[in-house]
Amino acid sequence: MKRILFILFYFITICYSDIYAQSNVSIKFFPVGIHLSQTPNSVALPAKIDEKARYAFEPGLVFSYETYSLNYWISLKIMQGILRDAASHWAGFTHVGLRKTVFKRWKHALAIGIGTTFFYRSSWADLPNYINYPDYKGDTDFQYKFVWLSGEIEYSHYFSKNSSITVALNHIEPHAIAVSVGYKYWINKKSKTRGCDCPSF
Repeated sequence: MKRILFILFYFITICYSDIYAQSNVSIKFFPVGIHLSQTPNSVALPAKIDEKARYAFEPGLVFSYETYSLNYWISLKIMQGILRDAASHWAGFTHVGLRKTVFKRWKHALAIGIGTTFFYRSSWADLPNYINYPDYKGDTDFQYKFVWLSGEIEYSHYFSKNSSITVALNHIEPHAIAVSVGYKYWINKKSKTRGCDCPSF
């Protein structure tokens, strides 16, 4: 928790100390969760798509803010998500991490990110024969888990000077990933360094 608070404080400090840096907000939608390992609760999950619950209908939204105060190619990003999980319960996550733009050419950009995520959900304890996997903390009403190392791969395609569509692969919960599509709006596109290959539109 101390690490999360420190990162959030650092994020807020950067945002207020350099309001002229590049920054953007975005919203993404993901319909399906892809579980990397089979959960022992798969039989009881109502939103599963296949028998082993490797794929589950987990619709959700992700809201994010990103600032390039540190460097033209490196950004700090905070994401807040809400979803209906595989047990058809409400869940959410808060993510803070760094992003590295590895490719930026005219209307196309690719970024890779890494950070930490706090994932929380309504307890699954009401499921028949529930097994607490992968070791969530909490009680019969609320469960949570820190994912100390999580990430994102995001492709952006600009269709106007301040707008782009995005397709991303997100590690949003323990042992699961999701493919999301969304819209990104650039609040400020002023660059702190030269070298931007941006479309003129």
